[in-house]
Amino acid sequence: MEITSASQVKPVTPQQMQKTDRVQEKQDKTAPEVSGAEGTKPEGEVYTKGTKDTSSDPLSKQEKIKEGFEKVGDGAKNITGDFPEEQSSSSGGTDNAGGSTSDVPVRDDFSASFLAGNETTAERETATDRNKQINIVGDTPEAHQQRVELLRSTPQINKTSGPDGENMCGGAALTSAMILDSGKTDPPDAAKKNADAIRGVYGDLCKDEQGKPKKLTEEQDTALKHLADGNLSPKDVEHLQKTLYEVSQRVDGQGEGGVNDQGMAEAVSQLRARGGFAGGSDVKFHLNKGDASRPGGRHWTATVDGVHVDTWPTRYDRDNPGKDQGKALVTGFPGASEPDHLQKGNKGWVADVSFSGDSPVTMEYISSGGKKPPLTVSFDKNTYDGKSSEEIKQQVNKDITRVQNSEATMERLQKLEKENKDQFDYEMLGASKEDKDRYNAWKEQNKEREEWVKNHPDLYE
Repeated sequence: MEITSASQVKPVTPQQMQKTDRVQEKQDKTAPEVSGAEGTKPEGEVYTKGTKDTSSDPLSKQEKIKEGFEKVGDGAKNITGDFPEEQSSSSGGTDNAGGSTSDVPVRDDFSASFLAGNETTAERETATDRNKQINIVGDTPEAHQQRVELLRSTPQINKTSGPDGENMCGGAALTSAMILDSGKTDPPDAAKKNADAIRGVYGDLCKDEQGKPKKLTEEQDTALKHLADGNLSPKDVEHLQKTLYEVSQRVDGQGEGGVNDQGMAEAVSQLRARGGFAGGSDVKFHLNKGDASRPGGRHWTATVDGVHVDTWPTRYDRDNPGKDQGKALVTGFPGASEPDHLQKGNKGWVADVSFSGDSPVTMEYISSGGKKPPLTVSFDKNTYDGKSSEEIKQQVNKDITRVQNSEATMERLQKLEKENKDQFDYEMLGASKEDKDRYNAWKEQNKEREEWVKNHPDLYE
């Protein structure tokens, strides 16, 4: 007799959106704008020192890069886990990862006034600046700085997205990760492979009203060509964000206003199956809420090889679209650790989707239904390579369902052992040795997991 799983377990675990009050951050009146000039370093740029141990290495390329970053970052602010003193405000909480906040309406005239206001602001970008291409490929501190300036200049709410950018955090996080991964020189064609992957996945998933493959706009097609060449303008990045946002809205696990943890895991798996993330980077997508989320609602950010990108604009004010809305926030450098306040176990943590090189994608998340420890689902790249987009969708659901069913089975047996020992003993008589060993191992591990839940009450408020 085999230990059977619970009869009804939902295969999809969409994270329920939490409505939040707006987050008020102090305004940094001295924060300078980044110059679009090539080779110019922004004064006051934010960097963190790396925690990766390279002390046993000779003065390798990584160590030289680290020295270069510290020189570039002279006079920079130190990050202690708090956000830089720039103000981000809106007329209410924003929930832009898998849901929407119906009680925070966007004014009907917002789109028009947003675009008009940005054309007249004193600090507006000129057409030349928005179209200025930047070479994103290179391992030097100068090349890293150029990528930083490009990403800072393209928050998710911009001239291309308008107010719809409020919900684009998932697509914007994917874009940031793809750009940073495309900066690798080994392999030399990482940028081209990433562009081809985006183009392929878009063609597979995005359909028009007749169900036919949706054509890329001229701007989206141009942006992908420029990515393949390793040269991007801010306008290109805006259209890449829009492209990957559309992809994120065609996976299972998306909501009206964004994409949840399962959707992000599928989007990443779809891109990797097409050859995406060819640079072999260490990538983690963070889903956070509340105080750990700059807009307040559930919000995606990305860390790639120690560089963290949060695309929510630093001075966003939806009621005053004519104002300078600020920049995206980029911190860290290759070898740095991910921001402490976003990590698993801290208040506001919801989920992570991560991978390194060709390793399996790992999704960690807090399941619904009471104070339960986080679950971990692994998606093996080898299982997805060569599969169609529909097969990948099905496999993602299978992988998640398998873990959920196993967890439900273990919980049922544990409850039965406590409440009806005779019935438990009867079921275990017919169980295989493998099933018995698996249950006993889970029970021991679950003691630590239950202790973890007790030690992190803030996560279950």
